[in-house]
Amino acid sequence: MSSVVIPPSDVLEKLQGKAILVSDILELFNARRRTYETVPAIQNAFGDVGLTTVPAFATAGLADEVTVVPAVQGQAPDEQPEAEDDDAAPKHAMAVGSLPCATGGLTSVGPGTSLSTAITMMMTDNLPQLPVIQGQNELRGVVTWTAITALHARGAVGTTVEDVFDSGEVPEVNLSDKLLPILPKLRKHGYVLVRDHSGVLCGMVTSADITDRFGAFAEPFFTVGEIERSLRACITSRFTTAEVKASGVNARSVAEMTLGNYHRLLLNEQNWQKLNWHAVDQHYFLARLDGVRVIRNDIMHFDAAPLTSAKLEKLQSFAGLMRNLHPA
Repeated sequence: MSSVVIPPSDVLEKLQGKAILVSDILELFNARRRTYETVPAIQNAFGDVGLTTVPAFATAGLADEVTVVPAVQGQAPDEQPEAEDDDAAPKHAMAVGSLPCATGGLTSVGPGTSLSTAITMMMTDNLPQLPVIQGQNELRGVVTWTAITALHARGAVGTTVEDVFDSGEVPEVNLSDKLLPILPKLRKHGYVLVRDHSGVLCGMVTSADITDRFGAFAEPFFTVGEIERSLRACITSRFTTAEVKASGVNARSVAEMTLGNYHRLLLNEQNWQKLNWHAVDQHYFLARLDGVRVIRNDIMHFDAAPLTSAKLEKLQSFAGLMRNLHPA
């Protein structure tokens, strides 16, 4: 069941002609992220009042703006999530704003703060960097352990945070910036400060955050890849290209087959028997395979979040089954 809460029609109608962030649309509909349930529900809600978005809500970046415009009668609907689009790449590049730490707030101090206070805060909270901010958005500098060490190495005595500002450029990015292009800056400094769309400093991204984030995505991708390779090897050993084409799946060869194609192929009893998996329950296997397909698509589309432990366990267990059925 969809978790979307549909706003009143008049609320949606008032959005016509306005630019709105994709993340704000999700908030309006009380949706945490775009999924195969929330996207159609939100697009249909706009369609019910004769509206759509440009670019499409389903494919724009999370931190991008879309414009709410009247839907043209007879036009193709906004791009819908396709349950069988197993091998499609992500539809948009990951933005800085997709990282929770980017909007998680900042631990900071104001100008004139004593150096001893700053050092105590950094030691207590294990902070590699401590921004010095006046108000909400005037960045005065950043205190780092490198700068503190350099001060002591010179034999100097510091009294306030201004005495140990890190020299050189203070790296800043915006929520809407794409993540990959900022990685060189992140490698150089070890962190970047993040500003929201109104210029307010709203978070910090560190190298550790990137490592954790991509580490959380890596295992599911590798596990799905292992499953797909095992299935492809099993099908290749039992089916010719002609048999694949004749089966009615939307693929010209085994190499082009997706998880949805495998499911449709093996749903046929005669095709299933060709695998000689006599001890494997066909319906149970296909149900689990379809679950893997759904998880894979959830990873690849919209605003993929790190998988829950339950979903990751489903991938791992199916990969284990395939290892037994097709030992490497």
